[in-house]
Amino acid sequence: MEKTELFSYCKNGKWGLVDKDKNIIVPLVFEEEIFFHDDYAAAKLDGKYGFIDRNGNTIIAYMYDNAGLFQCNVGDVCLDGKWGCVDKFGKLVIPCEHLLPLSFDFSQEVVAVNRDGTWSKIKGEIVGGKWGLINTKGELVRPYQYDEIFNVPNSYIQVKINKKYGLFDLKGNEILACEFSKTDIDSMVENSVCLQNN
Repeated sequence: MEKTELFSYCKNGKWGLVDKDKNIIVPLVFEEEIFFHDDYAAAKLDGKYGFIDRNGNTIIAYMYDNAGLFQCNVGDVCLDGKWGCVDKFGKLVIPCEHLLPLSFDFSQEVVAVNRDGTWSKIKGEIVGGKWGLINTKGELVRPYQYDEIFNVPNSYIQVKINKKYGLFDLKGNEILACEFSKTDIDSMVENSVCLQNN
């Protein structure tokens, strides 16, 4: 069955969803605009966030200070300034202990997380601490030992320890150990030298 295309609609400061003919599908009761991902959307009601489905049914109770995207079967939620993830049943699968939304995407099975770092308003990023990788179940795939972790072109995850760089695939499997300079790693990725995992 084809999904009805829905559009955010606001009237008198309240948001809901309408179809192309402006028939109200989800009542105009929410405090912020609604965006769907994986058939669920974060919604704000009475100052708290939860998640709704395309019919406006509450899927995750309105109990969070903030919420983000729902993708890869988990939704980003925030309590007391720390982020975690809930599943579609409302179970907190990744505790709210991270500085940023985890924002899993469809191409990655793991996401970088930082322990003991702090948010720098000036730099607009986390500074200090060590980075690791967790999966959508909240399991630590790579320990908190990396100075930096970030995505690079050609679908790799680049890691850094003590000024040496390595590569992981999008599941967190090591492709190249942290033995290379930044220039060498960038060159290998650009030339697709490490496309095959041994």
